[in-house]
Amino acid sequence: MEAARVPGPGGAGAREADVSPAADPTRAGTWSPADPGPLGLAGFAGTTFVLSMINTGLVGTHLVPGGGLLPLVAGVSYELVRYAAKHQASLMALLTRPGLWLQRITTQPPSNSQAEVAIYALEHAMELEKAQGGELVIA
Repeated sequence: MEAARVPGPGGAGAREADVSPAADPTRAGTWSPADPGPLGLAGFAGTTFVLSMINTGLVGTHLVPGGGLLPLVAGVSYELVRYAAKHQASLMALLTRPGLWLQRITTQPPSNSQAEVAIYALEHAMELEKAQGGELVIA
């Protein structure tokens, strides 16, 4: 099968392969992230939704920040993700997958220096708790 003939800068009857730009050899085999546009749009839409809920008084009050329906929404969200994890073939699992994928690519295990800081902070918190007469229980 012969390449399609297209008119253009390559002259009359030039083949499509002759006029299309060549691949950039410096980027061959390198990873590049996907288009960030949809993620930015989703972030904007989510922020707008949350702020609209706050403005209408459905979530949060002046006396109790995070009051209203926020604990209910957080609890239901947790249970839905938990259900999706148990039932991999369900529609809920399909709907929660993109969020879990995003969580996987945006988080990473702590470095050794971060782990050292966390251990140091925990040890001193336990010492402070013991000095104040309580016992810090780590489950």
